[in-house]
Amino acid sequence: MSILAEDSPVIEKTKELCAQIASDPSFLKLQADVERFLSDDSARLQYQSVHERGEELHHKQHAGVELGATEIREFESARDALMDNAIAREFMTAQRELETLQKEIAKYVGGTIELRLPGEPVLRLDHPDVHDRLSASWVGLCACRVSRPPAPTSTGPIPSRSSTEASTPRSAPPSWCSAKPSPSRPSWTTPRCT
Repeated sequence: MSILAEDSPVIEKTKELCAQIASDPSFLKLQADVERFLSDDSARLQYQSVHERGEELHHKQHAGVELGATEIREFESARDALMDNAIAREFMTAQRELETLQKEIAKYVGGTIELRLPGEPVLRLDHPDVHDRLSASWVGLCACRVSRPPAPTSTGPIPSRSSTEASTPRSAPPSWCSAKPSPSRPSWTTPRCT
């Protein structure tokens, strides 16, 4: 059976997660805030006007045009009026929270798919199974506990390969890595600590 089959355990659990999210009282309130905003023409037009004016000012500033004090004051006044509109304010809060929820869930699923580490939202080089589970997509990182550059923080960027390492074939580990391929796995995709 395919993992993507409609009746596969993965899809069943995904549907359960979606049902749990859809029935959560906090989620229902966020959805209601979005729906209330979308049905209020006045709030939508006010939001759209402020958003477009903000983009216009940003583009002018980015093009090197100095913004006048009057246009800044007018924009700030319109933005303050938007924030005083409870429907628009609650919509913006709901939008931000829904985006955060979506990103958080994507981190967990992405961590599981990329590294096969259940429940791990980010790359953790100190996890005991990482050195057996690194995939070729993570070239430049190693789970070795010796002779490696400092591990990236959970929120920091993944380090890129140096120019020397970029010219090294992928069948060999980076120069700073002490991993040696095992006889049963001759590729760099599953480094072993020495």
